[in-house]
Amino acid sequence: MEFTYKTDLYSSYLLITVDDSLSHNKYSFKMLENNRIKGVLECKKRMEDGKTYLYLDITGKKNLSQEYRDREMSFFELTDLFQNLIIILEALREYLLTERMVIFEPEFIYRDIESGNLLLAVVPWEREEEYPLRKLAEFLLEKINHLEENGVSAAYHFYRSQSQPQFSIYQFQGILEKENILNRQKENALEVKEIEGDKKEENLIMYEEKEENYEIQESVPSSFFWVLSMISSLGILCLTFLPFIKKNQKLACFVLSAVLMIIGIGSKIIREIKQRNENKSISPGLKDEQEYYITEGEETVFFTDTSPVTYLQLQWKEKGKQKEMEIKDLPITIGKKKEQVSLMLSDPSVSRIHCRIIEHEGEPALIDLGSTNGTYLNGIRLNKEEILQIEKNDEILVGKVKLLVV
Repeated sequence: MEFTYKTDLYSSYLLITVDDSLSHNKYSFKMLENNRIKGVLECKKRMEDGKTYLYLDITGKKNLSQEYRDREMSFFELTDLFQNLIIILEALREYLLTERMVIFEPEFIYRDIESGNLLLAVVPWEREEEYPLRKLAEFLLEKINHLEENGVSAAYHFYRSQSQPQFSIYQFQGILEKENILNRQKENALEVKEIEGDKKEENLIMYEEKEENYEIQESVPSSFFWVLSMISSLGILCLTFLPFIKKNQKLACFVLSAVLMIIGIGSKIIREIKQRNENKSISPGLKDEQEYYITEGEETVFFTDTSPVTYLQLQWKEKGKQKEMEIKDLPITIGKKKEQVSLMLSDPSVSRIHCRIIEHEGEPALIDLGSTNGTYLNGIRLNKEEILQIEKNDEILVGKVKLLVV
């Protein structure tokens, strides 16, 4: 099966070449073209250069390979995937379309970025593959979180079962439901522990706030005592200039004023030395460091300038403020969906999961993730799945946000 990607100003498409020997299946073509089947990518047939293509609309969508490129799949996500697959297959049956028309490879199973709905690529002919679920099974076995016993067991069982004759996803549903019950029990137990942990953490925060307030209240009398000592010293000193004060009284006023001044200055010096020692004990090793803070949404990234920078950096302006981020721990996902990106950009022109900086052949490189407004490198728009290496002084355009590589 030949396929390619095509992107214009507003949309992205997956193009599948139609074999001339299969084009006579008019019923299936019409079902896919004229109906919006739930869970199926919108499909149109077009003739170009003497060839017939299926145009599958993948605008604002990402496939499973993209979604799990940098993370593992939980058992809950695995069960959700199969439940959605079964729902879509049921919808296809209503239009007399069969399971053999679905492309089950991870690169052809998409999820809508906005809604999170699963979408399948369906062709209007039955695919003659001996093991149509083999690649999906291998993908799940690789991506499942290996710390979850239920997930590993289910993925392995699916991999082993899909090679059996006449295997169907429906046969796998009962096993998943049974495993899911056990997993839910473990999740509920973990949730109880997390709630108890949150309560302990909340109590600890309240205790720390009380300690902080106590320290502030304790420091107020010290400051007040120093000010009072100095005012009293100056006030008594002024008495010596009054004409009715005798010489022996003036001498006593001078001595008392000097004593109060020495006490006030001494208390201030002792307090400052004590405070300096406390600061050193709290943050050792930060004496000669320069500190930089970059705020992205609600997350604050902390950098210390203790050694020369050896990594590339991204610089951009957002809401009139200059910001920067090191291209260090790859991959870096860029978008506006806070929970799933490393660099969040709040501009409306940025897709939720827009693009990603990855390591390619030992160097940082840029890849677009099917964004609506596109990703540009030095004015050139990236095609779907195209990987371009980035270097110093390159300019990356994410929607309308300009990122400079320095």
